[in-house]
This record gives sequence, C-alpha cells and structure tokens, in this order.
Amino acid sequence: MPGRPQGDRAGRSVRRPRVAVVTHVYPPWTGGAEFYHQLVSRELAKQADVCVFTADYLLRPGSQVGRTIPPADPEAEGDPFPVRYLPSWRFFGENLLRPRPLFRALREFDPDVIWGNFPSLSADFGVGWGMLRGIPWVATYHADLDIEHIYARPFGTWEGWLLRRASAILVTTPRHARLLVGRGVARDRILVIPLGPGIGLGVLPPVDIAGAAPGSLPGKDHAVLFVGGLDWGHSYKRPERLLEALASLRSDGVEIFAWFVGDGDRRAEVEADCAKVGLTPYVQFLGRLTDAELARRFRSAWILVLTGTESEGFGVVATEAVHYGCPVLSSEGPGIGPLLVETGAGIVYPSRDPRALERALRELWLEPGRRHRLAERTTAAAALFSWDQALPQLTAPILHAGAAHAEAVR
Repeated sequence: MPGRPQGDRAGRSVRRPRVAVVTHVYPPWTGGAEFYHQLVSRELAKQADVCVFTADYLLRPGSQVGRTIPPADPEAEGDPFPVRYLPSWRFFGENLLRPRPLFRALREFDPDVIWGNFPSLSADFGVGWGMLRGIPWVATYHADLDIEHIYARPFGTWEGWLLRRASAILVTTPRHARLLVGRGVARDRILVIPLGPGIGLGVLPPVDIAGAAPGSLPGKDHAVLFVGGLDWGHSYKRPERLLEALASLRSDGVEIFAWFVGDGDRRAEVEADCAKVGLTPYVQFLGRLTDAELARRFRSAWILVLTGTESEGFGVVATEAVHYGCPVLSSEGPGIGPLLVETGAGIVYPSRDPRALERALRELWLEPGRRHRLAERTTAAAALFSWDQALPQLTAPILHAGAAHAEAVR
C-alpha cells in the first residue's frame, strides 16, 4: 500500500510513514485495550498510513463479546484506515494470529514501523518479522502475565529479552515500568502514559441525573457496579469474587445490591453462581449497554468494584467511573489502583486475601461518609486521565520511528 507523498521544506517529496498495528484485540471486541488501540490508531492516521492487523475470532458465527453493543459490520466503526481480520486460534486466553497469514499481510503492507500490543504471541510474531527485515518497532506493554499460569515465568523472560530491542515501550503505570526495568529493559526507553476513558471513544456522553447522596447505602438505585465482559477472554476480571463477597456479607445481615454490566459466553455460568448463593434478588445482570446507558449507571452507582488479576493491566473502566463521580474499590491487580489512592478517589485491597474485598465493602457500608469523601475527590482523579494529554505522547515515538525509516529508504 503506497504512502501519500508530501512536500518537505526543501521541496522534496516525502512519503508518509506506514504504521502496522499488530494487536490480537480490536473492535468489535470491546474493552479498554480495544478502545485504546482504536483511538491511538485514529490519531496516528492523521500523520501516517495505518493498517491494523488483528484476529478474526469475533467475526465468526456465534461469537460473543464484552460490555457494549458491537457493530454488525466492522466498517461501521468508521476507522479511516483498513483493518485486516486475520485467521486466528484460541490459545492460552488469546486470539492468537496465525503466523503465515500475518507475515503475508505485513509483507503486502510494507510498514515503516510496527506497533505491537504486549504481552502477546501475536505481537511477538509481528515484531519478530519486522526485526528480521530491519523495521523498527514500538511496544505497548499494557498488562502483566497472570502469575497463576505455569507459563508466566518463562514467557515473561522471553518478553523481557524481546522488549529490550524495542525502539520505545509505552506503559500505563509506574508499576509496569518497574517490572520491565527488572527484566533488563532500559528505563530511558519506557514512557509512562496514563490513559483516558474508553466510553464514547473518549467523548463522554452527558448525564442529567444526580449521584448517590452523602450517607446513602448501596441499594437498588445506587448499587455496587461491576463492568466487564462475561466471556472466556475476560475471565481475568474475576466477577465471581464480587459474588462471593456479597454472599458472605448477606449471611451476616449486610444486604448490598449490585449491577453487573457485560455479556458473553460465561454469563449463564456467572448467573448460575449468583443463584446458588441466594443473591438473585440483590443482583441485576444488565447485559450489554450503550455508552449513554453505561454513563447513567456510572453516575448513579454507589461504587465501582474491580476484582481483576494482574492481567487487567490498567482498568480503563475506572477512568470512566471517576469522570462521572463514582469512586472505585479495586484489587491490587489493575494498574490504576495506586493512581486512584494517590488522588483519594479509590481504595485498593490485597488481591491474595480472599476476605479482603468483603471487609472493604463492609467498612464502607458501616461508614457511608467515607464513600462520600472518595466521591468528592473523583474530579481530581479524572484530571489525570485525559486523551488530550495522552494521545500526543502515545503517537510521538511511533511516528518518529516510522518517519526515520521512511526517510532512510526514500
């Protein structure tokens, strides 16, 4: 795919750089990583020729997706660049791009830079192909490996070796920067850039309802909120942990209502678990919501609960919550936790303690004023999570690497 020539100051013809985006997740799959890659790709397309290479899994008949309503046709998303949905396998929780079709598609596109979504074997294949051809590449390391899996340690060692060869590495939190430095990656190549909200593709839908009042308890109108895909690909979000905590509290006479937003091939299983512990009268499964409907739930929720493991790298849903005045109770897994604690808009509980979430909810229920103080600080937290700040920082190293290569081969 030829780039479009432009004139530089000396009047020479300068080709726009070509950026290959290799990610195993992309709309119509829905979630923080998917919105992130779509928004950054659209920003890149203002100055480069972009092509996205992603998995075809969710285009197959019978596939189910996460939290929002996907378009019937991927082109309905309106991306100003081609998106190649390539053959893939389901492998260790990933929609793994098959190497041969990926290599063939990359060769046809002939990129100047590859931007890969790590940790992922799909990205490994993509940037490995580029390294063999002398093409620079930039990585986003958006999550860490779930240490409960047997392959986590050897794969983490391999990823560390590979990432040491990247032109730049984009991470969302200081925790991920420290992790990569510990694996031998040079600190000066790592850029820490918090993300903005994914809802509305960064353009937040307005709401006209009031949030939970000071002193209110979590009831049917102001429930505890869980947002995440109820499918195999988002199993790391651990919705069952919230159900276990709510069931234990109910056995002690603490009746807390909850809303579960999301859908997928595990929804029936999660609903059955809910019924087994007697929570059906207290839990609503809302399925997929439009962005406007989800915004109203954020605004009226008592608190957002994140129960994910380390595989939930950032927790974009938390940035959305604080923009609507909803405080956050998060496990140690999602990387956003320390930033929420720093601003006072959230609480982090220890992931490895099976009763920690229950205790945190009980403490907030017994002291509703504390929840209100957290809500008052969400405005300060929301200011940290802005695409206006993030996008120029995210695109700069990708465009720089691509432009240098395009100039070198001109």
